[in-house]
Amino acid sequence: MGDKIIAENLPPQLRENGLFCCRGRIGPEGEGKGAKIPYDPKTGRGAKSTDPGTFSDFHTALAALPKYRGLGVGIFGELGALDIDHCIDEAGALSPMAEDIVGMMDSYTERSPSEQGLRILFYAPGFKYDKARYYINNQKLGLECYIAGATNKYVTVTGDTLTPGKGLEDRGEQLARVLEKYMVRERAKEQPAPLPLAASRPVDIEDAELIAKIQQSKSGRLFSALWAGDISAYKSRSEADIALCNMLAFWTGKAPQRMDSLFRQSGLMREKWDRPTAGSTYGRITIEQAIRDCRDVYDPRAYFEEKSAEFRQPAAMDFADAPEESPQRGSLADLHPEDNDRYARTDIGSGNLFADWYKAVARYVPERKLWYIYTGKVWEQDTGNVRVMEYCKRQESPPVVGTTCPRCPLRGKRGPSAVCVR
Repeated sequence: MGDKIIAENLPPQLRENGLFCCRGRIGPEGEGKGAKIPYDPKTGRGAKSTDPGTFSDFHTALAALPKYRGLGVGIFGELGALDIDHCIDEAGALSPMAEDIVGMMDSYTERSPSEQGLRILFYAPGFKYDKARYYINNQKLGLECYIAGATNKYVTVTGDTLTPGKGLEDRGEQLARVLEKYMVRERAKEQPAPLPLAASRPVDIEDAELIAKIQQSKSGRLFSALWAGDISAYKSRSEADIALCNMLAFWTGKAPQRMDSLFRQSGLMREKWDRPTAGSTYGRITIEQAIRDCRDVYDPRAYFEEKSAEFRQPAAMDFADAPEESPQRGSLADLHPEDNDRYARTDIGSGNLFADWYKAVARYVPERKLWYIYTGKVWEQDTGNVRVMEYCKRQESPPVVGTTCPRCPLRGKRGPSAVCVR
């Protein structure tokens, strides 16, 4: 005799979108271990739990059921399941662990064919199972997890629901909490899951320029929508979060701190990002998942070659040819440092004055954090800032803002605009 299947209790999403098999033929061959053998409802031949082509739609499986002991559903796509063995006592009460997990998952739950265990079915879009850190089957606790790509089993279904009217919910975040609480391997408990390392080549491009570059890429339209907080292309906010993080992982060279910084600037940022989850935070878990999924990263070398090309223009003259003048053959007085807020009596003001005065022969590239010197033909890196320091020390270099000399017409003038223009 087969299992009693209460078809109407199965969630509509499962009946409409699930892929089903039949299990255990009626008769001697379906006894014992034979009761778990899956069959293709369309052909009657053995089904392969990793091959969706050997499963069928719900109605075909239900029609073939009289020849078999029960139904099973394949773990394909976004569908996931948790199986808790021997967690229901004779009075029908759940074990503390089962009660905790059912509460955390809050998705469709049913009793197993033995009526002593539970099955929890849910969606976990994009979930990547870390088998090095988590058990698939924790036999000590009688807890097993089914996720596409991580398991090669199907799950039996009965429709004997514990949660009438409950559907299949998006529960990737909750699953992560369950795994961290109940499925961590013994050797992994000694240390928390490490944050993935960034790629070896850093992407030293200012945030604004990097965002502009992403928006001009092939995925620019999708990125721009997510950046603005538009999640209309996704089933849930969590899906949108991981989609944006996937893009940030590629464009930042898998740099977790920068991914976090950029995400916080986006329209998707909300309080949930910092919410404690499974010994970590929702944001950290999302970033870790995106980094693990990232197989390639953006190479910034082409960008820097373009930036360098901007400097490959003839300078007005070499610094050595104009010891008493600006390399642009002008007078320092032309910059009007005495009444220009850009050249205020601060370190920044002094730096601005130096940069403007020598821009024809010395330029700083913030993306690379390096100075470049013009040789008369091309711009070359000033290794160790030797030439720039030489310019600073030479007598003809602009004095520190705010100082005066005996012949200076501003001698005796007070206030932040007192700048020597010798």
